Amino acid sequence: MKNASITAGGVSGRVSDFLKEHRAVFLFLMTALLGYVFANSVMIESIAPFGVAFAAAMTYDYAVAAFAGTLIGYLVPITSPSSMKYVVAVLIVIGARWTLSKIKTLRRSAVFSCVVAFAALFVTNVLSMPGLDLFSMIMAFAEGALAAGSTYFLMKALDLVASSKSLKDFYSASAPCLMISMGILLMALGSMQIGGFSIGRMVCVLVTLVSAFSLGASGGAVTGISTGVAMGLISQQYGHLVMSYGLGGLLAGVFASFGRVASCGIFIVVNAVSALVSGAGFNVYSSLYEVFGATVLFMFLPASSFASVRELASPAVDPNRLMDVKNIVAGRLRFASTALTGIADTTRAVSDKLTKISASDISCVYNRAADKVCAHCGLNAFCYETGYTDTINAFNDMVLVLKEKGRVTKEDIPEYMVKRCCKADQLVEEINQNYTAFLTEAAAGRKVTQIRGVVTDQFEGVSMMLDAMASEMDDIRNIDGELVKSVTEVIRKNELEPLYVNCYEDRFSRVTAEVTIRDRQRHKISKKNLAMDLSEVCEREFDFPLIQEADDMIKLTFIESPNFVAQWSIAQHNAGEAKVCGDACDCFVDTKGRANLIISDGMGSGKRAAVDGAMAAGLISQLLKAGIDYDAALKLVNSSLLIKSGEESLATLDIASIDLFTGIAQFMKAGAAPTFIKRGSKVLKVESSSLPAGILMGVGFEKKSVTLKENDMLVMVSDGCLVPDEDWIQAEIETFGNKDAEALTQRLISQAKKRQPQDHDDDITVIAARIARVS
Repeated sequence: MKNASITAGGVSGRVSDFLKEHRAVFLFLMTALLGYVFANSVMIESIAPFGVAFAAAMTYDYAVAAFAGTLIGYLVPITSPSSMKYVVAVLIVIGARWTLSKIKTLRRSAVFSCVVAFAALFVTNVLSMPGLDLFSMIMAFAEGALAAGSTYFLMKALDLVASSKSLKDFYSASAPCLMISMGILLMALGSMQIGGFSIGRMVCVLVTLVSAFSLGASGGAVTGISTGVAMGLISQQYGHLVMSYGLGGLLAGVFASFGRVASCGIFIVVNAVSALVSGAGFNVYSSLYEVFGATVLFMFLPASSFASVRELASPAVDPNRLMDVKNIVAGRLRFASTALTGIADTTRAVSDKLTKISASDISCVYNRAADKVCAHCGLNAFCYETGYTDTINAFNDMVLVLKEKGRVTKEDIPEYMVKRCCKADQLVEEINQNYTAFLTEAAAGRKVTQIRGVVTDQFEGVSMMLDAMASEMDDIRNIDGELVKSVTEVIRKNELEPLYVNCYEDRFSRVTAEVTIRDRQRHKISKKNLAMDLSEVCEREFDFPLIQEADDMIKLTFIESPNFVAQWSIAQHNAGEAKVCGDACDCFVDTKGRANLIISDGMGSGKRAAVDGAMAAGLISQLLKAGIDYDAALKLVNSSLLIKSGEESLATLDIASIDLFTGIAQFMKAGAAPTFIKRGSKVLKVESSSLPAGILMGVGFEKKSVTLKENDMLVMVSDGCLVPDEDWIQAEIETFGNKDAEALTQRLISQAKKRQPQDHDDDITVIAARIARVS
């Protein structure tokens, strides 16, 4: 095999040297061949102005070859009989260009070449007419205009080919010129047949399949329609190919993710159905045979050809420009964050003022009663002038009774007031009604104040989230365009078709690669192979990818392998006979290389507690996995619990975030139980006195940091373990030894269940995590 490859390399080298040595001869022959092909490009079975256009567009260096090729093409055509008007038109072009060749401004003037092509064909068409009529003149003008337009596009394409260093350069510079020129070439090839099979149509099918497999449904549809139109312009009997190639290319792109066989299969089915429906005889079935031939060629194409097409179609990205975009987005996020903070501050200030203004004084209860009952009483002057002090004292005494009992009776009115009040029964009834209304208004006011506070908290949470996102973008120090290409190739090598690929380096010089694919490719994901291949290409050691899902997409995030790993275990006990646990927990590693251990304990036990705990743990897990900052996540979770229902919803939150690169653990607690750290024979305790989420607005984490070392054991518990206190837990951990995390969680759960009072069984959760160094 090695000798064969050396021989092949030697042959290709000799061929390359030969072509370089005889470059001028080779280009002359290729130009003449192209001239011959363009002369045979026929539209609507009889119009063939493209050879004339090619002769007018070619540079003077190879004009002789172009003239020779087009003249031979028109004199000895492949399909249609020769037409002397096109021969004469080419001779007119030759004469005009040669005569005016010394005028430098005209030598490569697109206007001059287009005018020459138009004039040559218009004149020859007029001279060949048996009689002058309006329709013939219009057709002559149209063919001349077609020649002029083709000349322009061919000139631009030839200039780009001659001046550009790579295919990608001139493709991106003027794709329309190249596509139209290629369409004319395909029309010429479509007229050429070998044994009844069209070379052009086979090329069209092959190009459409390659575009569909490389660029997806959109690329396949556009290419299929374009090639179908090119073939349909040759003759109306090939009009059905527009639908066949267009729809076939679209579906081939859709099925491209399932492999070449699926892509070819659906393309063949579409063309077979089209052949049966159109029923145009041999021409339709011959085109179907051509589809089979092209698909066979497609199956043998090397995978590198598809990568080349993707690279050709993808715009070149300047890393510096990406950094500029990143800075712009980060700046706008920060300004948006500042604006939302301002809105939150304004909302809070307005809410505080409105609360003070609208706050009801309980004195309104007897003031309203006095206005309604006493205002028109004959004793009003005596009660509110002579005996004012006694009257007010009586009302204040009744307020105390209202607060204690919730209502007053006639017996609760002081005796001195009962003796002189002639409307005591009516007054008592009115006071009770006013007090009920007062309580209703106060409750509504508290609810409105709570909603205002929740809205303010949400504004602050979103503001903090945007600011954290801006800071995260600021941490990106470099965006590597070449690395994106390498990662894309690796992903496709693993039979995955990426929608987006991002590679960047953070302020710690750590590389992160993010790849987004369709959910239907899930079954093709091999975490091990992807991590190994990326590590080899990027020359970095990558860990298995972290997977996130959104709608019908999956994002794979590859981060460099950290220095530590957290080996965790979870154990739970459900209170009583409950089927669900009131505690909720989650453990995961995020895209920043942090191990997050979370416990949320809902108020009480059973289903109600399970809802609150699961909601708090679930929401904060989702937010953290999405890259949201811890404090912003708590704000959003707290406001969600406050408005979840009319009933009180409380949940503690206990989070341990361990940076697996540095070993620094940050403990964040909102009303949570202590956390224990076993280091050797010692046990450290991390405590908090903060409030749980859902009880008040503005709740925040109480934070503490500890740098963990290899073999440290971290233990988190819910409050169900703290019976009668946490001293026994510390003692158990101290005497546990160096067994694994699972054994420790099972031991603590077993001991906690034994310590539960007989009349009260609580939910229990234990998470233990051992910190180990990556070998």
